[in-house]
Amino acid sequence: MYTQQDLEQILAQKKKRWLLLAIPEAILIAVLVYSLVIRVEWLTTLTCCLAGGLLIFVYDLTIKPLTCYARHLQGVLQGRTRTLEGIFKRVDAQPSMVDGVSYHGVIVSAGDPADEEDDRLFYFDQEKTFPGLNQGDRVRVIYHDRAIAQLEKL
Repeated sequence: MYTQQDLEQILAQKKKRWLLLAIPEAILIAVLVYSLVIRVEWLTTLTCCLAGGLLIFVYDLTIKPLTCYARHLQGVLQGRTRTLEGIFKRVDAQPSMVDGVSYHGVIVSAGDPADEEDDRLFYFDQEKTFPGLNQGDRVRVIYHDRAIAQLEKL
């Protein structure tokens, strides 16, 4: 489901966004240094607030989601994965945000499908296409933590 190329693309996109943020930040820092040299207090305060606000806003809006998704990809590609074979029960229609990544909840029964104590909750990446599964299908789930690395019908 995931490849090393997916991770490389996300990391390249993250690097590009950092570079795009660095341009206005460098200009604001140059103005900040200039205002410190000529001792204009209001300009120093304004520039410092703008630089900090821009950094926080752009990081939170554009870079942090990529960081969270890259962490997810590193986990499923390079982390310790486990395998579970069970009965597919359902997938949530509404996505949920877990550790900064949007997932759909997937319920798989590890034992008796009638017993809810045997149900396991996994998270399927919202960016990926969910395979056509029907309730009661036997599936193999390869997962890291609770994130699904691979889901296949048996």
